[in-house]
Amino acid sequence: MAKSKWPTIQKYLPQIKTWIAKGNYEYQIVQKLKITKPTWEKYKKDYKELRDIIDSGKFLREQELIPELQNAVVKRALGYTEEEAEVKETTTSDEDGNVTIQKVKVSKKYPPDADAAMRLLKHFTKDKVKPFDDNPIETDIKKRRLEMEEKAQKIKMDGF
Repeated sequence: MAKSKWPTIQKYLPQIKTWIAKGNYEYQIVQKLKITKPTWEKYKKDYKELRDIIDSGKFLREQELIPELQNAVVKRALGYTEEEAEVKETTTSDEDGNVTIQKVKVSKKYPPDADAAMRLLKHFTKDKVKPFDDNPIETDIKKRRLEMEEKAQKIKMDGF
């Protein structure tokens, strides 16, 4: 009979929690632990300690990673400027042929992203009475219908 790998896996429980909190999937954790998927499933079934670690890792992911991702999408939707260090290598003309490395700060401007803004609007208006509509064909049809209704109303008012 094969020897159980549980004692080895048990040592990795804190890391497993961290991996899950950072967004790793179970198949990635199985690969990192060098065990098979059936073994992982068996350990999840047999050891409450592992199930609790997985649950607490998922809770941490919901509490930390998801808000961080939401903030990143908001930042991208609105556009931002970021300073980056750029390394420039220049050679000097002295007799030793010394190389001088020069660090220069460069500001990069990232314009607002319409796709990210659209996704945010959909997300934040989904509970409202009229959700944000991003289908240009439907918008055009609604616009034309409104124009026709206004013309029909005007014709009725003029007595035709």
